[in-house]
Amino acid sequence: MHMQWFSQHSLPFTLIVAYIPLVATVATTILSLVLARATLRYAESSDKSLALAREEFERQWSPELHVKLEKLSSRQTNIVVTNLARISVLLQMVQLRRLSRRCLLCALS
Repeated sequence: MHMQWFSQHSLPFTLIVAYIPLVATVATTILSLVLARATLRYAESSDKSLALAREEFERQWSPELHVKLEKLSSRQTNIVVTNLARISVLLQMVQLRRLSRRCLLCALS
């Protein structure tokens, strides 16, 4: 009795088998689109993280020199150079030029 009901109300077996590759193709396409979108979001996130890391590295390890002139007397002045960065800096040369009555710190290297 059950077999007669299945044979009367069911689709032919060959029709079901024919639709299996179609369903698999649609499912694979949808999954591929979802994974491609997730990969693009991950790549954008990685690029932003890399840019932030590069900016932080440059901020922490690039020299940040602050120069202050301290007047000791009318003819003497101290140059105070402070490094606020993590990296150590070797100050090799200071160039001064006389512009009218004042000395101007021109270059540090």
